[in-house]
Amino acid sequence: MRRSRIQTLILMALLGCAVVFADTACFHKVRSSFLGQPPGDGELTCIAILPFNNATDYPEARDIFAELMAVELYRSRRFMVLESSEVGRILEWQGIALDGSIDLESARRIGGVLGVDGVVFGSVSEYGFKNLSSKARAIPVAGIQATLLDVKKGGVIWTGEAWENGFDLSLSHRMPMNEVAQLVTKRLLRPLILVFPERELEYRKACWGEAGMITIAKKLEKPPVQKPTINLSIQQKEFFDLIIKSKSSVLKGVTFKPGGVTLTPVSIASLQTLGPAFKAILNSYPTITLRIEGHCDAMESGDRNQEISLKRAERAKEFLVRNFSLPPGRIEAVGAGSARPIMPNTTARGREKNRRVEVHAIISQSPGAQ
Repeated sequence: MRRSRIQTLILMALLGCAVVFADTACFHKVRSSFLGQPPGDGELTCIAILPFNNATDYPEARDIFAELMAVELYRSRRFMVLESSEVGRILEWQGIALDGSIDLESARRIGGVLGVDGVVFGSVSEYGFKNLSSKARAIPVAGIQATLLDVKKGGVIWTGEAWENGFDLSLSHRMPMNEVAQLVTKRLLRPLILVFPERELEYRKACWGEAGMITIAKKLEKPPVQKPTINLSIQQKEFFDLIIKSKSSVLKGVTFKPGGVTLTPVSIASLQTLGPAFKAILNSYPTITLRIEGHCDAMESGDRNQEISLKRAERAKEFLVRNFSLPPGRIEAVGAGSARPIMPNTTARGREKNRRVEVHAIISQSPGAQ
């Protein structure tokens, strides 16, 4: 009887998986193709990870996968890797803006500017959760496509796509979203990594060569500080000046209900007002990144207040990135729990003030940081 029940549950789970993922394998799929012979040893040493096109509703999906791919290629000991964030930094100093999708021709040109042997580019097709049914828990799903291009020869070496979900036959457990993203990245790159031999690489040497490193270093000596190109209101200008001079501020009006992480209408209005000032800060000071810090009062959910404070910071960051096209890589969301109250937690008003979000300006320690 027990065996029959288990078999029934497994059959129901598989049927549910087949309904939701009818066009794919139930748990994962990988497709990999090599176009022509891979280069010989030493012909393709330095690879740049270009920013990925993002077809999902999650604005940071492209940065997550670009970082995961860089980590996996580093670990393979097959390549020297120029990370996506560093690619963007170099192109910025060269005055090159990456607008729109990256195709084969633009990838080849960017690789030529960077001076690398090959570039990896592609798109994120899925990053989020899907429901098996109205009663079942949503499960994490991730999908990615990538291409490796030989910059010097101008030909595609490899192309692949992978898809993964956190489906569990018992429907009682699901993998975390970040674990699914890591797994799909590993599955995608495994066929490529196995083709290239492991080799000794000089990781301390700049990936784009000594000449490129000197050029970039010279440009970093005196980074240009642009004046805000956005017309700011008096309130926005005051916030702009406060962050630049004091390096931190409480986001006034951004508060939460006890235990809550959802932005209230008042919080949304406040962020909508200050959004242009955030954009002006990042545009005017290339060496500054912003840390958005969530806080709790001492009475909130005890051991969960660290998680709650982080989610508050993430909600504020997501709103600003989505509504003002801010670069997510220059904004960090962190949770401080209830460790740093600004008012006593003995009164309702004090606790309300402690359920807050702060912003801190962090100056980069790059060679040219002032």
